[in-house]
Amino acid sequence: MSVRKVEIHNVYDIKQWWWKANDGIRETTWPPVYNRSRILGRNDYFQLPDWNCYSLSGKSVTFTMPDEPWNHLEISGAAFGSMALITYDKEAQINKELFIFDRLSGQERTFHRLDEPAYGGKIRFDNKVQETPIGEFQAYYVKQGKEPAGLTKLTYTLRGQVEPDNYSLKSLVDYINGRF
Repeated sequence: MSVRKVEIHNVYDIKQWWWKANDGIRETTWPPVYNRSRILGRNDYFQLPDWNCYSLSGKSVTFTMPDEPWNHLEISGAAFGSMALITYDKEAQINKELFIFDRLSGQERTFHRLDEPAYGGKIRFDNKVQETPIGEFQAYYVKQGKEPAGLTKLTYTLRGQVEPDNYSLKSLVDYINGRF
């Protein structure tokens, strides 16, 4: 199996560029915690002032995918809503929107694999409850294959019948008593 992480660098909440929820740090979320959050108990060590956002922020976020294939999405956090793929039709000169999936409430981490790989485009997540956060959003390209040639690789063999590589209690007692 070959897995390639697809790096997402452009994320927008309305027209505000965003760098959180896809930066690899679980604690940085989209939307951020505002100083007058509507959600009880939503608190953070770094709160943004309300004037830093539109009154509509936290309802929808758009991830611009790089020009490469992707087919696997992972989301963590409490946010729930719908996910859509937006592509540009050059002939008709319009954006086309394709529903991908609904993310149900009460989920912490979810995975979704597309039947066919997509290439580039944008992914929009419409949040059902404003300010409910996405902790992490990641995209991958998963396919049958091997690792790229010429790179260093690690290989592991797991065996269930092998004794652990640590000392038994008797060996430890003998060591402490100087009989080792």
